[in-house]
Amino acid sequence: MKRDIITNFYILQPRQNILFIQILSAWDGRVADAYIKDLNAITDRFFRDRQWGVLVDLRAWELNTPEAEKKIWESNRSFVNNPTHVATIVGDSETKIWQMKNMLRDVDKFKVELFTGDKAAREWMAAAGYDTFGL
Repeated sequence: MKRDIITNFYILQPRQNILFIQILSAWDGRVADAYIKDLNAITDRFFRDRQWGVLVDLRAWELNTPEAEKKIWESNRSFVNNPTHVATIVGDSETKIWQMKNMLRDVDKFKVELFTGDKAAREWMAAAGYDTFGL
């Protein structure tokens, strides 16, 4: 497996103790399945038995279908190799904020914060001990 995974729908870039994820376009169940498979593979390879965090940028994302939303919600609840912190940049879209809150409901295995911009998200991750330099 190569280090970065780049598709038309998402980019996964593992670094020292953080995984940078950029979500693109609109998702259906097929895309969600591929993302979950790639996410599990990359986290198992680079972050197994280590403390790690996630910085997610959703500003280029166009939302999920209900099927994809359910798959992501189930994945978040059953994630095996959990990060400790997830900073999610949603921009100023109330719809994205609503859908993210819906997909993250009942998730208590890791800390999640939603941000409108990347500066505050990076500062939150840095305060938790994660290096966002170069992302």
